[in-house]
Order: sequence, then C-alpha cells, then structure tokens
Amino acid sequence: MSDVQEAIKQALQTEKNAMNFYQMGAKQMKDQDAKRLFEQLAKEEREHAAHFFKAYNGTDLGSFDEFMAAPPQNESTWTISIQKVVGARRKVADPVKKGDPPLSVLSNIVEQPLAHGFGPAA
Repeated sequence: MSDVQEAIKQALQTEKNAMNFYQMGAKQMKDQDAKRLFEQLAKEEREHAAHFFKAYNGTDLGSFDEFMAAPPQNESTWTISIQKVVGARRKVADPVKKGDPPLSVLSNIVEQPLAHGFGPAA
C-alpha cells in the first residue's frame, strides 16, 4: 500500500473514531440540546469519513456502511478518553443551560465533565 493510501486509511479511521466518540457522548447527555449537538457532530464525522472512503483504493475495509458499523476500536484515543470521562453516570439536574452556544456547551462539558453527569458515581 502506498504512503498516500495508508494516510487516507488512517484519516478514515480517525473520522470513524471521532464519530464513535460523539455517538457515545450523545448517549450520555441528559440535556436534549447537548444530545442533539453530539449527534450532529457524529453525523458530520461520518460525512468526513465518506470523503476519505471514496479516495481509498483498498479492499480490506468492506463497504462504507460495514466499516462505519463496526464496533469502535477500544485502543483508539477517542474511545479511551470518553471511557475515562464517562465511567458511571452521576445524577445532575440541568447539565447545560438552554440557549448556550453549541461550542460553549461542548467546551463546558469537556472542561467540567463531573458537573455534567460524567465520571464516577457519587
């Protein structure tokens, strides 16, 4: 496999890992706006992956849908990160405020995960 094709394959896997990260995050969101944000980010990562898949000449990944439906790579830094953050969910009322800008919500969740219901159970 050429260096270019290997780079495309790695980029494709990175986009899939990001999609899996956002899908897992969406499942953890209690606030519906935050959940929709994570679902939208997952959708965008899937679209990015589709562009790389079209440029990839290899036959080792199966179809695009098969590749994207495969379980997350547990050794992925994306997966490891969310597994560390999520742990067991804590009960927290109103994890984000209605009307918060999406990037602010995401930043706040990343910076203060325990305040948003992520992390070890109390």
